[in-house]
Amino acid sequence: AVAMRMFGLTPETVQNFDFYAWDMALVTDKPVRSYLEAALKEGHGWNIEMQIKHPELGLRWARSIGLPEIHHGQCVRLHGIVQDIDDSKKRELELAMDKRRLSH
Repeated sequence: AVAMRMFGLTPETVQNFDFYAWDMALVTDKPVRSYLEAALKEGHGWNIEMQIKHPELGLRWARSIGLPEIHHGQCVRLHGIVQDIDDSKKRELELAMDKRRLSH
C-alpha cells in the first residue's frame, strides 16, 4: 500500500509494478533497473536513494533496500522495501545548501 501511494499506482497498475514503477525512478549514478538486474544476475543486494516521478506530486525521494534470494547459485526471488524519505531528504539537502552558503 505504501509503495502504491509513493509511486502513484492504482490497483490496476500494480500488477505491472516491476515493469512500470522502476522506470519512474531516477538514481544519479545509474538506472534503478540496473540494480535489480545486478541482483538477479550477480546476487548483489542494493541500498539506494532515488527520486520517483509521481504522476500528481512530481519528484519525490525514496530509498529502496533489497536482497536476492539465492538457491543453488540462482536468484529465485528479490526481497526488498521502499521507504518514503522525501521530507528527511529535502531537509538534508536544505541543510547542505545552508552550510555551503555560510562557508562562503
